[in-house]
Amino acid sequence: MRDTLVLRCNKQNDTMYTRPDDVLGDWVRGINESEINHVLELYDVNCTFLPTFSPHLHNTQKEITSYFKKFISRPNVSVSLRSGTMKTQHLGASIFVLIGIYDFRFDIGGRPLSFGSRFTFVIDTSKSRPIQHHHSSQIPRLLESGRQAGE
Repeated sequence: MRDTLVLRCNKQNDTMYTRPDDVLGDWVRGINESEINHVLELYDVNCTFLPTFSPHLHNTQKEITSYFKKFISRPNVSVSLRSGTMKTQHLGASIFVLIGIYDFRFDIGGRPLSFGSRFTFVIDTSKSRPIQHHHSSQIPRLLESGRQAGE
């Protein structure tokens, strides 16, 4: 089993976050507890989203909602952050980029499967809906070995 990073929410009040990793912690909790409305409320109305399990860019609330409703309906869905993989880049003022690796788990055909994926979030902690951009993609297989990079 991989080491995982657990983030706790330290939201300053009902509208703002003090730290960008708290946004990610709330996102993870929302996925793991199937709280779709909580997850959706993190995405800015003008957000761009390139999800892990879709070939399409989603840039409307309707598209993002549709994606997460389908995703969260999978049997035994969960996500965990790989410990030691997250990096934060402060771009200035309240804008941050978070990059790292997480593992999605859910059942397909009654079998539990895991999908290592890399992520990028652009977070604006001054906004009540702080996720401005989210890109996620499965970690590619290494051509030489057939294993995922990072294994």
